[in-house]
Amino acid sequence: MPGNEPVQSLIRGLDILLYITQSRDGQRLNDLSEKMDLNPSTVHNLVKSLRLKGFVEKCQDGRLRTGNVFRELMKTNTVSGFHGKVEMEMKNIAGRFSNAIQTYSEISNSDINVIIRMSPDMPGIIQHPTATRFHLYYNVSALVHLAFGDSEAISWLKLSYPFMEEGLKYWKDEKSLLEYLRKTRTQGYAKSPFTEKEVLRIAVPVFSGKGLLRGSLGISLKLMPDEKIDMIEKKCAEILIASAENIKEE
Repeated sequence: MPGNEPVQSLIRGLDILLYITQSRDGQRLNDLSEKMDLNPSTVHNLVKSLRLKGFVEKCQDGRLRTGNVFRELMKTNTVSGFHGKVEMEMKNIAGRFSNAIQTYSEISNSDINVIIRMSPDMPGIIQHPTATRFHLYYNVSALVHLAFGDSEAISWLKLSYPFMEEGLKYWKDEKSLLEYLRKTRTQGYAKSPFTEKEVLRIAVPVFSGKGLLRGSLGISLKLMPDEKIDMIEKKCAEILIASAENIKEE
């Protein structure tokens, strides 16, 4: 019947979004044009509409990846599942360390993005930042990704952030970084080597049921004058490791 035909431009736009979400490294405009057998100008106009609405974003490497609006929709859809477990564990940790800043981060679009956050200035409130990224060679949660992530993901991160340009600001040389990562894997968690004495920053890996790194759970804790950092570090590490195990995907 007339009027019951599918809207071709909508179908094509959804196809583009599907191709982008299925590709870990994103898609280039020409690649989409070839896959969809469409003129590049047609694909360009469809992508432009998706970008205007925040469903797609263009990164510095020229590749198209999912945008903030799409990621927020995905967060809402999964909050009762995996991310719901993350939030529950973070609330439990906040009950034990009320003055701590907590973050849960994942690799997305060649960056390490903060997905969930809790902080003492907003007690009990789960925050979902949309534009908070961790420095690959400095932040303790990012270092967990370097230590425990799969080789393909790490290679892509290093391609986007070369050590010679980004890492030498913080590390004497790459050998010292690799030694730190080895130690981190051995002890099962990372402790920031860059923080001031009265602040403890540690992070642990969160794995999938298949043993692949899913994300990093981190905590930043300002110590009281009478607290011993070694004792607090051990206690925090044990709690975070237990929480990561509770979060672990089936």
